[in-house]
Amino acid sequence: MRMTILTLGSRGDVQPYVALGLGLKNAGYDVCLATFESFQPFVEAAGLKFFPMRGNVKEELETEEARKWLDSDGNPAEFMRHFIALTKKRMETVFEDAWHAAQGCDAIIYSTLGIAGYHVAEKLRIPSMMSNLQPFSATKEFPTVGDPLSFSLGPLYNLNSHFWTDQLLWQPFRKDVNRWRKDVLDLPPVPFWGAYKQLKQDQIPILYGYSPAVIPKPKDWRDFYHVTGYWFLDEAEDWQPPQALVDFLGAGAPPVYIGFGSMSDKDSEGLSQMVSDAVAQVGCRAIVSAGWADLRPYSSDNIYLAGSVPHSWLFSQMAAVVHHGGAGTTAAGFRAGVPSLVVPYFADQHFWAKKVKALGVGPTAVRRSQLTADKLAEAIKIALSDQDIQTNARRLGEKVRAEDGVETAVNVIREYLLQNEKTNDPETR
Repeated sequence: MRMTILTLGSRGDVQPYVALGLGLKNAGYDVCLATFESFQPFVEAAGLKFFPMRGNVKEELETEEARKWLDSDGNPAEFMRHFIALTKKRMETVFEDAWHAAQGCDAIIYSTLGIAGYHVAEKLRIPSMMSNLQPFSATKEFPTVGDPLSFSLGPLYNLNSHFWTDQLLWQPFRKDVNRWRKDVLDLPPVPFWGAYKQLKQDQIPILYGYSPAVIPKPKDWRDFYHVTGYWFLDEAEDWQPPQALVDFLGAGAPPVYIGFGSMSDKDSEGLSQMVSDAVAQVGCRAIVSAGWADLRPYSSDNIYLAGSVPHSWLFSQMAAVVHHGGAGTTAAGFRAGVPSLVVPYFADQHFWAKKVKALGVGPTAVRRSQLTADKLAEAIKIALSDQDIQTNARRLGEKVRAEDGVETAVNVIREYLLQNEKTNDPETR
């Protein structure tokens, strides 16, 4: 069976799906991953087939519109305005590429941003499954990931917050999606309340690629929502760390990792200075990842400036990890069993920052918009000295490492496809 996995976003949005794809490949499926063309070397090096979708997320995040989006922290209206503008610019190419990526396949797995896969699967009359790295389905137990409040107002508020988020992600694009369905796919329009409601009515399974030890499955979720555990991709067997990095690690106490992944920063020089000053105030050793923020701390014997290093190898050797709160990086910190300090920029990063605090595995987050060297230093000191945080982080790491999210997800997918095959087999009707 040939399967297409459709996902969009940064490295942290793509890497878990590579892990899932490899799990499916090892289970006997013919897997093709469709995502931005800039990820082709990464995907193919991992051993998966690749379909290029037009776009380069790094270049797009450096545009003026994207800068305004990144700077909208704390202003939900501005966040949505720029998100809508950015999404509408590339909807047509995403639709076209998703259609071509699915040709000849027997099933589609798609992420939230790859929702075009749902419509394509409907046209091709093949099974599909939605997948997410964050909780997405409505529940009374907690508010939506994008909720601007730092606290819950109760079950009814929680449930409604999910509904309104669904509508914010659907209504601005409803006419465009339905026009495409009519003109290209020759399909009827999606009902007014959107595809997300339709997914529930059709009982299409949703895979959640995070640990139930981090977010237990809500009691009011349906049976076809599956919290599988994280989809981790470990470093390649032949990968070797730079000798200079190995030497730095062996030259003293475990360092603190500091890096903000795919977050570009309008003040790279100022952020680099903050990091340098905070490390000096704490008196710790640090491994700083340049990332898309292009961090360049001033030269110090206590700081090692790293390129791209697998978190699966690095984080377990750290005393603590400081990061932006992306889903993948947060998961790697949980798995490593070390304290996390989140410096969120926007979007779901605030959700993961609150989760780190609620689990007791890190200090209170410091928003990037409010970050100073003093605040960063103080938070690092707490992460390094608080025994409860360190114990909680270690115990959570043990739970996460005991799970096999990829295997669980593959089993769910296999069972669903077999059931779908039986349902559509004329001899079994």
